[in-house]
Amino acid sequence: MDDGALRELQRSLDGRVLTPRDDDYDAARVIYNALVDARPSVIARCTRPADVATALDFARSHSLEIAVRGGGHNPAGHCICDGGLVVDLSQMRTVTVDSSSAVAHADGGATWGDFDTATQAAGLVTPGGVVVTTGVAGLTLGGGIGHLTAQRGLTCDNLIGGEIVTPDGRVLEVSADDELLWGPPRRRRELRRRHEARLQALPARRSGGRTPPVSRSRNTRGAPPVPRSRRLLSSRSLLPGRDRTRRGG
Repeated sequence: MDDGALRELQRSLDGRVLTPRDDDYDAARVIYNALVDARPSVIARCTRPADVATALDFARSHSLEIAVRGGGHNPAGHCICDGGLVVDLSQMRTVTVDSSSAVAHADGGATWGDFDTATQAAGLVTPGGVVVTTGVAGLTLGGGIGHLTAQRGLTCDNLIGGEIVTPDGRVLEVSADDELLWGPPRRRRELRRRHEARLQALPARRSGGRTPPVSRSRNTRGAPPVPRSRRLLSSRSLLPGRDRTRRGG
């Protein structure tokens, strides 16, 4: 990789650019599945949407494979790549909650630990993952199965919008009615990189005046009934041998 091009990329980013020559490069390429030992040529640690657009433009200009890292939890290692560029969103972990509308905004690198901490402080909850280090964006793109799925659906059922960065560098605000938000499953990674998800939150069930940690709670008594179609969808999602779409996490 040309040093001049890397210096220009660093000048264009608010975040850091890491290469194999940097001391913290090895730590930055570690993901949840330690069996995956990929070595990207460049790691672009983005801190804002413009950084994501810049990193995508750089990868396209230099014909680099792209991987997008949110929580870094994808077991197949799709959030890292050999010889390409990693759009690393791990520095973008802010979660804001609008209590009046019961809507939570999660940055692309936010984990379910970040999300639950913010929503539970407001007495709200969204069906999410069972491991707090899982990324919100990756789990949502995969459907999202957790302890509250049987009562309140999949995580993606509660996705109402967000901001995305398209491969050509446009930053778009999209709603649940926009086809671009969903896209054909096989083309999701090519269509857009989500750097913020907007999720509907629901009042958390309280016991003894306290809201139990959602990521650990298995007690589902007292929850509203769920349509049979949603129960079937949730059950089928757990069956082995089903098609799995490749995506980062």
